[in-house]
Amino acid sequence: MPYTMFYDRFPDIAERETRSLIVFDDPDLPPDTYALTELYCDEPGCDYRRVMFNVFADGRKEFVAVIAYGWESKDYYREWAGENDQEVIKDLKGPVLNRLSLQSELAPALFKKVKEIVLRDRLYIERLKEHYQL
Repeated sequence: MPYTMFYDRFPDIAERETRSLIVFDDPDLPPDTYALTELYCDEPGCDYRRVMFNVFADGRKEFVAVIAYGWESKDYYREWAGENDQEVIKDLKGPVLNRLSLQSELAPALFKKVKEIVLRDRLYIERLKEHYQL
């Protein structure tokens, strides 16, 4: 499934609305700014309703994690996937470290922070849905 960076299609919006985690003093992560760059399915007719975050560490100048987030219900993804395999549905619904992507040693800690901080923000989730619709 092809994914496109939101920034490539809507640079002005992405410049204003890309979420970042700024870490100063954390036992699990080195100090840095971690930008959650958004990617969405770009296939015609795709109704995946998920975002892939390529997490970019500014200080390292590289992507250090890929986190997927699906905001719909398990029933939606069960119907969309056409199967009831709970592991597949678990990977589609909610936040997960993307299994098919290379992950750095920072990925587990970043995944934890994204779940605890970023994805608890209901307004941000609504913004992601709007970006997806664009």
